Amino acid sequence: MDPSYGNTSQVMADILRETDPQVRERRMAAELERLDQELDQARRQLDQMGARLAEKDDLIRMNPETRLPIYREFLNVTERLLERNQVDSPVPFAIVQIRLDGAYQRIKNTKDRSHALLFMTTIRIREEIGDSLYQSDRLDEFFWIAKDFGTVADLRRKLGSLCREVARPHETLKETFVFGCQIGYAIYPEDGITSSELLMNAEIALRYGVRRKKPVIAFSRLLGEAFHRVSRMEQELRQATQNGFEDFHLVYQPFVDAGHVIRGCESLIRWHHPELGFISPSRFIPIAERTGDILFFGRW
Repeated sequence: MDPSYGNTSQVMADILRETDPQVRERRMAAELERLDQELDQARRQLDQMGARLAEKDDLIRMNPETRLPIYREFLNVTERLLERNQVDSPVPFAIVQIRLDGAYQRIKNTKDRSHALLFMTTIRIREEIGDSLYQSDRLDEFFWIAKDFGTVADLRRKLGSLCREVARPHETLKETFVFGCQIGYAIYPEDGITSSELLMNAEIALRYGVRRKKPVIAFSRLLGEAFHRVSRMEQELRQATQNGFEDFHLVYQPFVDAGHVIRGCESLIRWHHPELGFISPSRFIPIAERTGDILFFGRW
């Protein structure tokens, strides 16, 4: 405020005490113009503050590498969607988990340290499926909330098209890069009615797809049962190895030559679980190889 005028109320009081009408009118017009200028300046400052706050909020909510909303935003949107479905008539939607495949894993720390390929891939995905795409806590993984997807067959066609789009070559000046993705999905409400159920089941489907190298896998009850059986087997196997292999024993397969002379033998491990009984090596050996527990078997 102009110090020659003091505060606004004092200025207005001084103007009203002016006896000459023309002088009073000129001073009043000047004061109103000054106030308009101050208001315009205040509006500009507020707009600048709002833009800075929006930029900060954007930085908090968006992943800086892919410019996608972060995983926390995905969870918040999913919870709000579920809450609306509890109040209104349930509307089906799918939680779709997308993970770039092993071909990208092999180049991400060498050929894509700048994450340029990753960023171009997110652009392709968004062009294919639109909004509602979110960044996972993993940089090479994304979530899509698929609403109004039509039939399940329509959704599968859309996801198949997405896989083909991701797998299109990335051509640079020096090299051409080709990688794809695996997708697992779960549908509300048949595959879960809470966010934790839907996320877990989409993850189960994705893991199966990664293990079998299948591009698109839908969650199913049978898939879930198989996953939980394997998960329990992993836990029981880890517990058994940590307990000093008390439930394991060795049997020996002799090597006999044509003259029926034993020339050696092969040691074979067997597992007799106290609750599950005899467990075939064909069931627990592949799990031990995948988890790394097979190394403990060799030392034992």
